[in-house]
Formats: sequence, C-alpha cells, structure tokens
Amino acid sequence: MVKQIIVTEASKIKEGFKNGRKWELFKVKDQDNLTYTTFDSKYAGIIGQSINIEYVEEQNGQYTNRKIIEPRKPNPNQDLLEKIDKKLDLILHKLSNPVIKEEHYANPDDFNVDEINQMF
Repeated sequence: MVKQIIVTEASKIKEGFKNGRKWELFKVKDQDNLTYTTFDSKYAGIIGQSINIEYVEEQNGQYTNRKIIEPRKPNPNQDLLEKIDKKLDLILHKLSNPVIKEEHYANPDDFNVDEINQMF
C-alpha cells in the first residue's frame, strides 16, 4: 500500500548483528498514531515532514504489523559487474567447447584474448 504520512516520531527499537553486519530496527509513527517499522534510519531526520511511503500490513493475532518497504539502492558497480559477467560467460563458453586435436585438450592458442578483451 502507498500512503502519504507526516512523521511524528521515529526511534530505534532494536539492533544487532547478522552475518557480521550491524542492523538497526526503527519504529515510525504517523499523524494517525499508526506505527510502522523499518531498517532505514532516515525517518529520525524528517520528523514533522510529509512523505509518501510504501508499506505492507501483516496480521499477528490481535496486532497489525506495518512494515515500510524501502526501494533497493542501485549498485554503483552494476555496469562493471555486467561486463565481468559477459567476459566470464565467454570464457566459460570457450572452455566448455574445446578444440580437440589428436587426443590433446584444447590448445591455449585457440583462445582469442583480443576477442575477450574487446568486451571491456
């Protein structure tokens, strides 16, 4: 669900470590006194401001849990990762289709390094 709220309160309610990384869970209240949870600390800095949020509601017995869905941050290295992925695909293709001559495995000379490097 999407809703425009005015942040009236934001506070850290839990913190811990998972897989060696620190995490913090925050409680955010809006103008209707509804409570949401999030792992994003930005709400503490925008108390009194009106913002649009996307959230999901989950029923837990008599309680309704509201979790703010934060958009994923783009990976600044995404272009480089895609180039590396293409290069690895080409290398794997070459390795999985060896040229076999007289019971010998593929000759390293059969690999065109320039072809691989052109991908960058």
